[in-house]
Amino acid sequence: MTKRPVVLIDGSNFYHGVKRCWPYFHTSNLDYINFARILTSHQDPEVIYYVGEIKRDISNAKTEALYSQQQAVFYNLEHMGIEIKKGFILQNGNNYTEKGVDVQIAVDLAVGAVKGRYDVAYLVSSDSDLVPAVKVATQESKKVIYVAFEKFRSIALTVCSSQTYYVRFPTLKKAGTVNFKP
Repeated sequence: MTKRPVVLIDGSNFYHGVKRCWPYFHTSNLDYINFARILTSHQDPEVIYYVGEIKRDISNAKTEALYSQQQAVFYNLEHMGIEIKKGFILQNGNNYTEKGVDVQIAVDLAVGAVKGRYDVAYLVSSDSDLVPAVKVATQESKKVIYVAFEKFRSIALTVCSSQTYYVRFPTLKKAGTVNFKP
């Protein structure tokens, strides 16, 4: 029996890929379920969204704005029924670094393959740190489709994945948007 596909979305990586290609497109209200349906051609794909969680700091205007925007994204994702797996954000002065997200994606990709939780995984990330997990999945005879942007892609993931799917603007537009009100 064929299992439903899984779509693993590296939220920050996806956001930056979209912004690099189409600066005026907002991912916060993207219908991620419909996007996953378009990618997979499956009516009910499993979708997991990974992101570093911004901690609220009312004394820092930048952090407060980012926190507020992220909460709106979380609200929409939760109302779409998408599982959110959170890493954390490490702040060093004015620099912010996401931590723990690629590890969670790698574990889910590799363990899911070994335990037979999926037949096909769609990896929406250009983080080459995921190459070893992709190799584990393909060695387990799972198909890993790397979802990339032409202007923002990893050659290493292109080489080791079963297939590469390039996101184009019409795909995002076709996915549409949602806006759940709190």
